[in-house]
Amino acid sequence: MESIVTEELWEEPTIRPDAILDVPVRVAIEIGRVRLSLKRLLRLNTGAVLQFERTVAEPMDLLINGVRFARGEVIMVNGEFGFRLTHILNDYSAPPGDRKCFGVLPGNGS
Repeated sequence: MESIVTEELWEEPTIRPDAILDVPVRVAIEIGRVRLSLKRLLRLNTGAVLQFERTVAEPMDLLINGVRFARGEVIMVNGEFGFRLTHILNDYSAPPGDRKCFGVLPGNGS
């Protein structure tokens, strides 16, 4: 059985762009990643040290819903951690295996 879709069934979206501005997103700062075997992971104890594939001098990633959005540095703000954006990314890329739809936001600088 075949379906026939005509243009008459499709309408332009009626959602105003500002209607989604209050949708919550998950924001995280990633200091690095490391691959571990399950065997090694299960052997971790309190005091274990994990070495990441990033130097202390490299900028950290700001992720929005798991997608890399910007890079920057951790700072101290009134005794609490803060994050200073140093570069907003154009491609909104995610590490391999983490690719998700993020969308394009106009006017995000470099």
